[in-house]
Amino acid sequence: MNQSSDSNSLRQVISLFLLGCGALLAACGDGDGGGSGPVNDGPPAVSFNAPSPATVAPGGSFTLSWTATAVSSCTASGGSSSDGWGGAEPGTGSATLTASATPGTYEYTLTCNGMGVSSGSTAAATAAEIVSTPTSSASAPVFGTAFTATPSTVTAGGTITLSWAVSGAAACTASGGDGSDNWIGNEPTSSPSGGVSIQTSSTAGSYTYALSCSGTGGSAAQTATITVGAAVTGPVFSTALGATPSTVSAGSQFVLSWATTGATACTASGGDGSPAWSGAEPTSSPSGGVKLTASTAPGTYAYLLSCSGPSGTTTQIVNVLVGPFDCAVPNLPTQALLTPHAAATTATGGVLCLVCSVNQPGNVIDANPLNYAAILTQVALLDASESLAVTNDTAFPAGRTVGFVVANPTQLLTLDLLQSFTLSTYLNGTLQETSSVAGDPLKLSLLQLGLIGTTQPSFVSFKTTKSFDGIAITDGPVAGVLGEVDVYHACVSQQ
Repeated sequence: MNQSSDSNSLRQVISLFLLGCGALLAACGDGDGGGSGPVNDGPPAVSFNAPSPATVAPGGSFTLSWTATAVSSCTASGGSSSDGWGGAEPGTGSATLTASATPGTYEYTLTCNGMGVSSGSTAAATAAEIVSTPTSSASAPVFGTAFTATPSTVTAGGTITLSWAVSGAAACTASGGDGSDNWIGNEPTSSPSGGVSIQTSSTAGSYTYALSCSGTGGSAAQTATITVGAAVTGPVFSTALGATPSTVSAGSQFVLSWATTGATACTASGGDGSPAWSGAEPTSSPSGGVKLTASTAPGTYAYLLSCSGPSGTTTQIVNVLVGPFDCAVPNLPTQALLTPHAAATTATGGVLCLVCSVNQPGNVIDANPLNYAAILTQVALLDASESLAVTNDTAFPAGRTVGFVVANPTQLLTLDLLQSFTLSTYLNGTLQETSSVAGDPLKLSLLQLGLIGTTQPSFVSFKTTKSFDGIAITDGPVAGVLGEVDVYHACVSQQ
């Protein structure tokens, strides 16, 4: 073999070797010696999994996760300005984000660049996250015991009983009826034992009673319809069944009185369920009436008297409101000091006081919000003073706010007009502390009581620093300018 022939053969072998090696590289690797696997020159692709959770409360956390193929880099965009979504992200991964504080639907986008022969291509995916304010977990009120009227058919002027029980309610409001049967305003979320007795209209017809109850979860309402038939002639109450007083403090006494004609027997029912008002009663109350003791539980109690005769039966109802009573001071729950737990006393001081007195001091501790004791100083000189004190049968701790509900018949009271007034507290008859306009300042709060025959009442008070069981209001010579200060109740805050 000559030299030229050998040289050509060598060149052919080298070419075949290089072709074979190129084929191996194309089939098995990228030729960079890194052993990173086959080249993926397909188009880039990216996709989100469903956000977890798909709906989130404002400021809550949620997670986005995604998968991408044939990509060299990815960039996040969209969402809200404060959720942490933005900038570079890996081709496959997840991110836990903080939802926007503003409810709405937010779109999150991931844009990825291709690699290899597809390096000029991009792929994008979008996921939506809903940010919403969660609704209250509280359920709407539920009538566990349906609102019912028993009986559903009654003669004119007859009596029905309304019963109900509602769960999940904070308050209930009554409406409907005939407009004059006292079925109106606030009612408890469950009827008292025995229900609420209502004396129906004296006019025949159909009447619907409604009860609407509300709570944090919403409201619910039910109605009960009755049919009132024509009146049946029966015994006549020549003196209507009445209660004196009709507003009392818990555990105190009141009197029921009545008189009928054409009745042969009467039966008592209702009230607080005590035996004292139950069963047979005379057709007319005895002289002085029937004395009863009010329940120790606050509420409105209906006392019924049904009297029957040859011509039928007639029933009358009287409602008795039992305290304790709030003095209606804005933003301050209070308790009025009332009989039988409180006693009122008076004192007049000084030698030069003309027409000075405290009239009807007992009114300040009775349960009737319209009654008052009057401090009168028509002409006061030098050191004259009048004092009205209320002593409770139990003591109160330091830190309570104490005072009196006061008014003047002709003008609105101000602290300037009360310059000579002082409030004092006592414990077992010993003076504890005193507050006045000039010294330890008194506070004057206007009340929305709507008292008859007077200007807008006020609550004059101060906050105690010592325990006490009594409170007194004392005036001085300047009260002669007012002539009269009416005192309705002594009151102590509940905290």
